[in-house]
Amino acid sequence: MSTPIHPVDLHSPAERARHLLGALKDAGTTSLTGTPCGILAPLWRQAHDKTSDLSLVTVSREDTALAFAAGEALAGGHPAVLMQNSGFGNCVNVMASLICPYDLHVTLVISLRGTGNDTTPENSAMGATTASILSHWGIATTLLAAPGDLLIPRNLARNGPSAVLIAPEYFGWCP
Repeated sequence: MSTPIHPVDLHSPAERARHLLGALKDAGTTSLTGTPCGILAPLWRQAHDKTSDLSLVTVSREDTALAFAAGEALAGGHPAVLMQNSGFGNCVNVMASLICPYDLHVTLVISLRGTGNDTTPENSAMGATTASILSHWGIATTLLAAPGDLLIPRNLARNGPSAVLIAPEYFGWCP
């Protein structure tokens, strides 16, 4: 079940990305790692901005990013992992054998390919199942679907994993 959100007037994708990074930081996020994604491009640009004080590590595979984040969480950090839901499929073993059993404080920021205006057939299966997989593990999720949706830091300030699901329309992405 997704956590309810409250609308806010954030006109541009850059403003929404800046708000999302600020909400992650306010929730205690200490770093970002992940693989680039077109839907999350405004977030990546903001994270690369010199004014962002969250470090960003780019890796080639989502499961590698999640394992990297697990190590940081075990060392006392609160990392966030940026990925596409298609890459989330590569993370099932890391989630099932490391993140969930040890209740590691890792925030997943997952773009929802195969939903909304992304009708590509190769992404539809993960688009239809990402939220239910997270729910099966008991991971609290927040859906950011419309440009006015707002992430509230308290949604992420908890022990254990949490997820923010980003619909293609949130940052104005079109296939």
